[in-house]
Amino acid sequence: MKSSYLLLCLFVMLMFIKPLRLWALPIESDTALTLGFESNVLRSFVRMTKKTGRFKEGKAISDPENRKVTIYNTPLILPVRLSPSLIFTVVAPLLKIESQKTSAGLRQKNSSSGVGDLQLSFKKAFFKKDGLKKTMRLAWKAAIKLPTGDENLSPALGSGSVDFIVGGLLSYIDKRFAMHHDLSYKINSKAHGLRVGNIIKHNVAFEYRVLPERFKSIEDTTLNLILELNSRSQARSKSGGQILANTGGTRLFLSPGFQVIAGPRLILEGLFQYPVIQELNGTQLGVDYTALLGFRYSF
Repeated sequence: MKSSYLLLCLFVMLMFIKPLRLWALPIESDTALTLGFESNVLRSFVRMTKKTGRFKEGKAISDPENRKVTIYNTPLILPVRLSPSLIFTVVAPLLKIESQKTSAGLRQKNSSSGVGDLQLSFKKAFFKKDGLKKTMRLAWKAAIKLPTGDENLSPALGSGSVDFIVGGLLSYIDKRFAMHHDLSYKINSKAHGLRVGNIIKHNVAFEYRVLPERFKSIEDTTLNLILELNSRSQARSKSGGQILANTGGTRLFLSPGFQVIAGPRLILEGLFQYPVIQELNGTQLGVDYTALLGFRYSF
């Protein structure tokens, strides 16, 4: 309860902070922008997620099985501009999942790799207010996740269900500073008698352009520093109509990162996510950290 109150206070404070000035893009968070590097680009990254810590009702406990899970996600992301205010995006994740545990004194290892669940989305900007070296944009988004990943592998690469996502986005940019908010709700359908809990995601990102102080040409290399707060709250899953106790919960990540815009066509970026809150229901593995390195190339 105390952690949930802290999470709420953090987001309320950030919603009312007015950035001073910038033009960059968030990494984990989404943006209401529909131009520049947000459309007609090829984006990819390698994201590594480590899970080893065991939690019971939000508190860290020992794990006699010494379980470890490592997830590598390398998606291909292709946003295409259909109009100046409308973006269609395809996300095709390439996954590798490794799991380990000790049972009866023996170390057991499982791994799987392949294509995960495909996601198709639309983003529509419906409000903009431009000023001298500043802008504010509002947008909505809608997406569908298709069961293209193999859920029969162990570990599974997909959920086997068709899921739906809706959300809203806000971006505010003023000279060297930017702020982005996005809030989304994911509705999971049932597959093989299991319905995974619905998910609410809320992200806040702040960006500051360190270099250059002033642009001299479009060829200038730009260095941006980024700080994000990424939260994810998930309801408990159900199987055969019964609620599964060891599912769902809330996580909040503090995520510092960087972006190097190397001229008009290439972005190099990195992000490190550290969990500051993990209020998980029942007994579950927590996330140790997530690290990401990637690029965006405009065509």
